[in-house]
Amino acid sequence: MDQTLGAAAPATVITLRLCARTQGRPLQAATCQNFANLIGNSLGQGCHIQPTVRNDAEMSLALIVPVTSQALTILRRLLAVQAELHRMRADARMSFLVHHGIVFPSGGSYIGSALRQARAKLARLPEHIEHGATSDFAGFAQSWDAQPIRFEKFADPDIDPGVLRFTLAATPGAATQGTPLADGAAVERLKRCLAEHLGPFATVVVDAALASSTTPRQLVEELCSEIDDAQARARFRNEALSALRPPRS
Repeated sequence: MDQTLGAAAPATVITLRLCARTQGRPLQAATCQNFANLIGNSLGQGCHIQPTVRNDAEMSLALIVPVTSQALTILRRLLAVQAELHRMRADARMSFLVHHGIVFPSGGSYIGSALRQARAKLARLPEHIEHGATSDFAGFAQSWDAQPIRFEKFADPDIDPGVLRFTLAATPGAATQGTPLADGAAVERLKRCLAEHLGPFATVVVDAALASSTTPRQLVEELCSEIDDAQARARFRNEALSALRPPRS
């Protein structure tokens, strides 16, 4: 019986591949399970996760992210997961590709050309490239009011010209390196401030930014980049800086 196909919708699609570092060597089951747990715990609240390929040589997942600035948080957390996997498992390598296109909800999962294109481009990505983004995603990200991601062409001529290198834009930090970012009470105040702009997803966003920031100023600027509206972003910046100041005794 055919499943009902939902209406077409734009989405950010991220395809991930986990494979053994030694070509032809099978992945250990424990490695695959740790990887699935790591992805689920880090990203489950911000996107839909569905498997695409699983065999002895490779495990592949697709992440479907709603069309919001949540994509920035997902990318930040993916880079953290990638670094954590390197520390956990020397026998595995993770790579991912970010695309933007059309998907169709179907029976609790998604199908559509965006997933097919993302899988195909990831399959052609050379092994030494750990992550990339399509020009379609670059166009989507550069339409944001804030510009938190930098895109550039790969120097390798063998890489698909429609796939770009990306880096998260640096943010200014004025505090001394190594200074604690915030105590528990300050973090809760920060989450409440951001929730006024992003809703319940604010908790995930703040936790992700805390993991990747090194100064209070950088933390605030990374959170500001999640808010598209300029006036709302400026208002939040003031609220966040105030929230991070210790209360007067």
